[in-house]
Parts: sequence; C-alpha cells; structure tokens
Amino acid sequence: MNSSRFESASGLRLSAAFLLVIGVLCVVALKAAKVTLADDGKQPRNLKEQRSPELAFDLVDRGGVPLALSIERMELVAYPNAIWQAHTPDRLLPRLAEALDWAPAQLREALLPPLDHGWLEVTRSPFEFDVACAQAVAGWIEHGGQEKGVPPARMEGFELRRSGPKGAPRLWWNPEVALSQAAREHHAANSPVRWTRRICDDLLLCIFGADGKKELESNERELRAARALIWDALMPLHYKRVMKEVPPETSMRVYQLLKSERVREYQARLLPVNKRVYPVRQSAEPVEMPMAVLGSWGMLGAEEAHERALGELHLDEERALEPEEQAELEARELLRRSYPSPKSGLELLGYGLLQQPEYDWIQRNPERYWFLASYVPRRAPQRYFQADDTGDPAPRIVTTLDAGLQRQMRAALQQVMEQHRPALAMAIAVEVATGKVLAVDSLDAYDASGFLPTVHTFTPGSTMKVVVMATAVDTDSISLTETFDTHDGNFNLDGKRMIHEAEGAQHGRLTPAQGLAFSCNAVLVQIGLRIPAEKLYERFRALGYGSAPGAGLGAERSGNIPAWPWRRLWENASVCIGHEMQVTLWQHASALATVVRGGNFLPLRLVEAVEQGARLEPLADPGAGKRVFKPETCAILRDMMRGGAQFGTGRNVSCPDLDMGTKTGTAQKVPGEVCLHTELAYNRDRALGTAPVQSRAQLRAQKPHPGSCYTCSMCAWGHLPDSQREVMVLVVVDEPRSTKHYGSEIAGPAAVSILEEALGYTHGGARAKDAPRQGFAPLAPATPREGGHKDGYEERLRALPEEPWREDAHAPR
Repeated sequence: MNSSRFESASGLRLSAAFLLVIGVLCVVALKAAKVTLADDGKQPRNLKEQRSPELAFDLVDRGGVPLALSIERMELVAYPNAIWQAHTPDRLLPRLAEALDWAPAQLREALLPPLDHGWLEVTRSPFEFDVACAQAVAGWIEHGGQEKGVPPARMEGFELRRSGPKGAPRLWWNPEVALSQAAREHHAANSPVRWTRRICDDLLLCIFGADGKKELESNERELRAARALIWDALMPLHYKRVMKEVPPETSMRVYQLLKSERVREYQARLLPVNKRVYPVRQSAEPVEMPMAVLGSWGMLGAEEAHERALGELHLDEERALEPEEQAELEARELLRRSYPSPKSGLELLGYGLLQQPEYDWIQRNPERYWFLASYVPRRAPQRYFQADDTGDPAPRIVTTLDAGLQRQMRAALQQVMEQHRPALAMAIAVEVATGKVLAVDSLDAYDASGFLPTVHTFTPGSTMKVVVMATAVDTDSISLTETFDTHDGNFNLDGKRMIHEAEGAQHGRLTPAQGLAFSCNAVLVQIGLRIPAEKLYERFRALGYGSAPGAGLGAERSGNIPAWPWRRLWENASVCIGHEMQVTLWQHASALATVVRGGNFLPLRLVEAVEQGARLEPLADPGAGKRVFKPETCAILRDMMRGGAQFGTGRNVSCPDLDMGTKTGTAQKVPGEVCLHTELAYNRDRALGTAPVQSRAQLRAQKPHPGSCYTCSMCAWGHLPDSQREVMVLVVVDEPRSTKHYGSEIAGPAAVSILEEALGYTHGGARAKDAPRQGFAPLAPATPREGGHKDGYEERLRALPEEPWREDAHAPR
C-alpha cells in the first residue's frame, strides 16, 4: 500500500515537472514568434536600427567623368565625459592606443581635456570655494570620504592650489591618477562607476554640506543632476573626433577592443560617415589639377548651421515652431555643426540646387540594417542580424564642365605662371550659344583665398572696348564708314588730358573697325564720348557690371563702375578704354559672350541636369535671355573682332584654321596703386600671423619688381569651319614680372590653345590628325588716310604692339 502510494506521488511529481518544462518551452516559442512576426509599431525593444551616413550627391562632368563622390568611411568618436565615468584610463588608454597604432601620449591628449603637466584646474560652477568649503575639500583630500568600512586614506590625484599669495584656492586634479585602478582599489571601490559616483558624492558633501546633501538625496532626480554638475566640472570634454578616417584593419581591432571592454556607444564608437573624394584631383598625370571650381566641404559656424538647417527642413523662422519642429531643427543644427557640409564651389551650388522644391522627387533614403541587441550583465554585447535595406542611389549632378578641357586649361595657366611669374592667372571657357561653362580655373603665387574667378577684381583695359564699341553701334552714335584721327599717338582730350598710344602705333585716321582691331585708345575715347553717357552706364549695368553675379559658388564680389554722374574728361573717357572700373572674370566673360552670342545676356551656367537611377531631369531652359544689343550690332562686332585676329593685335597668336575673333587687353596700373604681388603676400602673411599691420602707404613702398604693373588679358572666340558650335575663352594674367607685358604676348597663347582644345582642333594639347587645314581670307587693312605715314605701313601693321592706355600722373583732376 505504501509502495503504491509512493509510486503514485512520484508519477505526479514527474508529470508536474514535465508540464513545467513544456510550459517554459511554449513561452519561449511564443516570445520568438512575437519577435519574428511582430507588426509595425510593435517591434521588440531590443531591435535596433543602424543607418549609413545621410545620402549626399555625386558630381560628374558633361561626359559622365566623376568629379566628386562620397564614399563611406569609419571614424572613431568618443565622449570623454561619459567614458571616464565607467572606465579606467590606465587600462583603456594603452590598449586603445595599441589598437590604433598610436603613441599613448597622443591618445591621452585626444581623450582628456587640455592638461597642465597632467593636471586640470577645475573652474566651472560649483567650484568657487569660500573658506569653509575649501577647508572641507582640503580635509577630504587628506583623509578621503566617510564611506562605511573604508579606512581613511588620502585622495591621490587631487590638490588645492592658490593662483597667488591672496588668490582663492582652486581644485586641481590629475584624471589619470585619480581614476586609476590603484586609487580605486585603495579606497575599496570595486568598479569605475561606483568610484566616480563616490567622488561626486564626496564633493557634493564638501560643497553643499550635510544638510544640503541630505536634501538632494530626498529627490533622486535632483541628486542625479547635482552629480552631473560636479562631473561636468571635473571632465568638461564631452565630444572628441579621435580619428577621422580609420583604416579597415584598424577598425576591426578597435571594434573588438570596444566590445571586449564593454564600451557603450554613448561612450565611444566607430561611426560611419561620408568622405568626399575628388578623382580628378588625384590624377597621376604630371599636370596637377585641383579644380578649385569644385569647392570644398567644411565645418559650419552656429549661424551658418542654423540657416542651413532651416532651409533643409523648409521651416519659416518668422512663425512660432511647434515643439517637434524645434527639436528637429536643433538636431539638424547639431549635425551641421558636427560634420562637414558643402561650403563653396560646385559643392555648394549642387547642395543648394537639390534643396529646391522641383527636386522633391529625389529619394534620399540611406542604407539601413536591423539587428537584435543582446545585453547581458558583465558580458560584451552581442548583435544578431535581422534585415537590411540597400537604400537609394546617390543623385548625380551633371555639370557643364569638360574634365579634359579643364586639364588643358590648367596646363596652359601653369605655363603662364612659369614663364611670366604673375601674381595670378585665370581662365574661363564658355559655350557661346548656351552660356555653359566648359572649364574655369585659376592659379596664384600667394595662396589667395576664395574662388578667384568670382572674387578677384581687375581693370579690364582694352577688352572693355568690345562693349563700348557695341554700345556705340547699337545706339547709332557713329557711322561705320567715318574715320577718326589717332593724333599720332598723343591725343589731347579737350586740351586738358593726354591719351597716349604705343611707340610705333598706327597713325593717321582709322575706321571704327580698324580702331578696335588695332586697339587704338584715341579712336575708342572719341567713339565712346559720342555715346550718351547714361546709355553707356545703362549697358554696363544690364551686362551685370557692378553687381554680384549670383553664381552660387560662395563668396563673390560685384566689382565697380564709376558712380553716376560721370565727368566727361575723367570717368566717362576712362571707361571707354576699360579704366576706372573693376570687374571679375565671371562678370566680364558673361558680358563679352553676350556680344559674341548676338546680344542676348545669359547668366553663365555650371549645371546641365540632375539624375537619380533611370530618371534624368535637365535643368530648365533659360530661354533666349535678356536682349541687350541688337543682333545686327553683334554681327558687326564679330566682324571687327575677326579683324583683330586676322590683322590686328591678335594676329600673331590666332589659328588660321579656325574662324575666330580676338580682343586683347593691356591695362597699365596707376603708379600710386599697391602692387598685387605685395598685397597678396601681405594678406597671406597676415592670415598666418607672421606680418605686422601696415598702411596702404607702407605697402605701396614695397613693390617687389621694377617697372610698371600691368593686367594682361585676351578674349578669343571661334569655331571649326565645318561646325557652328562656338566657344569663347577669356584669359586674365595680373601683374606679370617677365620682360613682356602685352596681352597678346602674355595671355594670348594660353587663350588660343584653350580655344583649340575646346573646339576639338587639338586633343590633349596635340594637333588632331584629321583637323582641317582650311584657312580663311584675311581682311585687307584699309589704305592709310591723308595725314598718315605711308612708308612701311604694312610692315608696321605686322609688327604693331598693343600699348595700354596711359595718362599723365600730374594731369589736373
């Protein structure tokens, strides 16, 4: 009977145990099913999402050649305020330094606040001590805290110091000593977290007293806030970008170390970010090609980040923001202040373009993946992959640039810099019909800041005669058949101002076409003064002179034209030959292209289309543009510029196989003007902090070369005989220091070589094998009029130099 009762009881116990096991297994199965089949909005709490960096954009040239790309890289970021609450410096620092292959001292400098021989002065609130507080802190340093069961011991790594004999005592501490494993064990603290908490609690007691600390302890939230206040004062460094680009093999070592040391992501982590790369700047060819027009990325200031965030989120600051909007705005501002953003050039232009509402169709979802995070006490966290999303392809901005032409332009400018040693040289190539910029670049000898084609202003000189002549023809101010006296190179305007020409320049009487081809100052001044002054001023303004072009590339200058009204003898006469005015390369190229195009003003363009996946959206057609000159006027000017290429100042550098026109310019600077070499060198040295402040008078006395200062330029346009595609090139060389100084000699060869490359007449600077050899009949120069010099007339035409406008330094104003 007893045996049967025992067997029955045993069976019941076994059945209960079996049912318990089955129940546990069912719960586990249900939990697993919930994790696997959870609906949207009911994901398990440990399902985490990892995002790739935010989607950027690519820049390509008109043929698809990559100009700028974003590639994902890893960077190591740390939060020292958080990491040293829970980790020991003398344990983590050497191990992490070994993983990074850094010297421990280098990593110590990155992960700790700036120290004075290892010590940090605690200056933040609430560490302004009165006498009682200082005494309490001194006692704590000497004997330690009042922890139960812990014998009194000195707090190594803490000191009270005075700034002077009468200065108030300040707390100094050595984080490596105070947070070391030896110090912690000496005070029987079994974990870094408990040790830093004890330090904060002890200092709270010293500063607020027993009653104050007891009051804080009655409210857990206030106690945590007080501890955070103490720790923030001790460890003021909250964020540090330790290593901007961690190599893949190093990333794995660092990842394994952070995992084994149980370093949480809010303490330190490997962060995927975008790195901007420029393939065209990494060319293996001997011609260096930085392509300044691409611009750069950089860190934004607080104001810039605020404006950028408002634009990205399409928020109107004039209205009150909702709490969610304000939080999103602050998060975006922090992102923009923490990581590089487009700051200039095509990078900035492309960024601004993609913020426009017409490009809302672009998908901007980055790559993502999900994992289950398992956090087990006293063990390294584990991640279990669940799913991924490949994201959207980066949008591509197709630019108007031609990478091959850009390379040849760079080579041509480098040759100018080497041969003539100017302060700077700039060039731009424009497709005439559309205003598309095919290439633009600049070089300088002094590391000048900014994109020079939009920020450097210069005196245009004789190239401005194209605009003046076009205005005269357009307003019917002259007859094309009449002639003007050159005054044999010494034109005395109204008997009060001398206008000079070059030695050996053309004498006699010239038609307007000859005056422009030979760049005769006397002829252009007489023609320009025939134009109603207000009409010439209006044309300058209509062509964009005196106004910032709004190219979208960052900083730009508006240049200047003389303030209205003009005095006939001075401002009015000067602008007729391109003096007393300042322009940028961008402005001047846009205006000259207007004349060559047929009179319609079109802003210069750098972007062709926007593309993502299979969708390609060309930019909106700008249309015919703004009419400034009549088509028939521009046809006349084109013929005049052809004369400049065939028998005028551009004849020695023009290409006979192209239908082309030229206008050269050589502007001699006023003697009292500061030499550009001196000015740029001074600006560079001031930025570096190596030069004292100097006045303009002091700078004028420091001219580094003898002789006059010149700005040399040449505009050349043309097309192949069997093609209607026209390109215009403008080259400006400021203050060459060689023995030559005429625009045709200094800027001419570079302008024509760039034009030949842009039209396909040359490839890589070498003559194309199938290039046509068809010439064109040169225009015959007119017979010299009465009063001219017939002897050696044609010989002088062939040897004719171009002389800049000059004025007597002592002429009355």
